[in-house]
Amino acid sequence: MQANLPAMDDKAVAAETMGQRIQKLMESHRLNQSEVARQLGCSRMTVSQWVNDISDPTPKHLLNLADLLHTDPHYLVFGPEGDNKDPGASGLFRGPFRRRKT
Repeated sequence: MQANLPAMDDKAVAAETMGQRIQKLMESHRLNQSEVARQLGCSRMTVSQWVNDISDPTPKHLLNLADLLHTDPHYLVFGPEGDNKDPGASGLFRGPFRRRKT
């Protein structure tokens, strides 16, 4: 018996996490975590943490990951609905993206 799952619409796609977007793009390019880690020069565990939304890629890794997955870094962080948002006002940037007080 198959479950009746709702069709993916724009709102469902926008609700995806960064990790889910990374995983989906990795699958579409037939890349596994080990291969992504090797090409980015990080550990497989690091890639696993990104995919599972435990941590976010550093700015350097985000740019290289977007290049590897043939997408825009902004898409990875914000998804398709993020095109019109001000990244500084969203509060989504954590860690190395946050401005430091001087």
